[in-house]
Amino acid sequence: MLALSPQGMIRQVEHDPEIEPDVADDARGRIDQAFAAGPGAGLLQLGAVEVTTPLPPSYGYFRELGRLYVTRLRTGPALQTLREKARAVAAHPPRWEDLYPPLAPRAVRPKVPRSPGPLAGDAIWYEDPLRKDKHRELVRAGMERARQAGTHLGRPRVVDRDGFLGRFVTVMQRVSEGTLSRRQAAAELEVGYASLKR
Repeated sequence: MLALSPQGMIRQVEHDPEIEPDVADDARGRIDQAFAAGPGAGLLQLGAVEVTTPLPPSYGYFRELGRLYVTRLRTGPALQTLREKARAVAAHPPRWEDLYPPLAPRAVRPKVPRSPGPLAGDAIWYEDPLRKDKHRELVRAGMERARQAGTHLGRPRVVDRDGFLGRFVTVMQRVSEGTLSRRQAAAELEVGYASLKR
């Protein structure tokens, strides 16, 4: 079994079966040979070679130390390289312009001159009585042109819906017979209750 001396040295001591089981025979020779070369070689054997070998608690504890030792050996050069790069960046930090170059200027579309309309002026048209009257005349003239072109202005009439008059007669007959209420009739005709009353 493994033990730590008062001087901080790892050494093998005589096995005591009452404390822990012994190392398997196939691994015993490899571990004894490694520790015969010194504690460092023994830790390296445990942490790098006997990683999956079933071991008693004392060997398992020092195997974990050996694994950390091997990990430190393998990552040491990489960590040193990262530290050197960090020192170089801290000594000569990059400029903001190098990290974030300025964006290309946006293309500005040229303004196309337009001829002033009939409501052009310095003030808002509805605050000027003369221009407000002019606006009213323009709106009325436009509506009249739309009517002459056959365009219906305003909300469409209910009676202009396809097949509405036929459905209306049938529904109102059911209302007069008492088999349908006015609210149900309005819902069936898809009109408002007030529109049906009119």
